[in-house]
Amino acid sequence: MKLETIKKLPNILSMARILTVPVILAILMLFTGNVACMWVAAFLFVISSSTDFVDGYIARKYDAITNFGKFIDPVADKLLAVSVMIWVAYDCGIGWVTLVAILTTAREFIISAFRLVAVTVGGKVIAAGWIGKIKTVTQYIALTAYIVKYCAIPVFANLVFVVFLIISAVLTVWSCADYIWKNRAVLQGEIK
Repeated sequence: MKLETIKKLPNILSMARILTVPVILAILMLFTGNVACMWVAAFLFVISSSTDFVDGYIARKYDAITNFGKFIDPVADKLLAVSVMIWVAYDCGIGWVTLVAILTTAREFIISAFRLVAVTVGGKVIAAGWIGKIKTVTQYIALTAYIVKYCAIPVFANLVFVVFLIISAVLTVWSCADYIWKNRAVLQGEIK
């Protein structure tokens, strides 16, 4: 594969991640309970969420970081995770899961606003921290487990879902607080 093609791959993967969201949601909403369809949804979700890590790795390794990539990658990540999280909250109808979905959505809005202010005011791009990355992985595991509970071993899948969703909720609050604290200069107007 040519280097020029490889350098385009991260943005292509981010766009593909966005395009899979309506497909995944359509399957989840229209075919909930159909084992074969839920396996397809789980497979698409796992592949799509995996591109979140692959595109960043390729962009860094081949020096293919672009302004468009800085914009589209977090949009794709948030769209995938939050959309499926909202479906899960709706599907299970449990209050604390809905609260986690609200916390997750609020955190993403807060972090996005911080990034927007930092870029607009100081031209500074704020990278994701390690806590946020772990939070994302735990969310993806929890959401995958919830989808898979319709396919096989529902008790085990539900246990994995609950444990990892609780971990992701704690990391959601922690990573948001950590992000705000480390980048408080954005709020104080002291961006350099």
